[in-house]
Amino acid sequence: MSGMPGRSGPNADRLPRAVERIEEAQKRLEQQLESCMETRAEIMCGIMTVRDRPGQEVLRRRYVMGQNFSEIAEAMGVVQRRAYQLHRTAVEGMAVPKRA
Repeated sequence: MSGMPGRSGPNADRLPRAVERIEEAQKRLEQQLESCMETRAEIMCGIMTVRDRPGQEVLRRRYVMGQNFSEIAEAMGVVQRRAYQLHRTAVEGMAVPKRA
């Protein structure tokens, strides 16, 4: 009758240790999520420095949505080569903020 309440032995503290590990993993996950959200906000601020809307859209689709250039071109109704051109122009026109 293993797992019965009040049982002692080598496995008696397995559940509390498992709960502790889960809680630690949840804390790490929350920290990672916060870091990702901060990075996303920085990326969006950088994208907003681009003056033209198509350039902003390409950067947003590429770096926020994770689309490849084929997907970007299709979504924007342009050929893939044009998506690359818009990307290059947008990146060259970005104002890169200085970090403290």
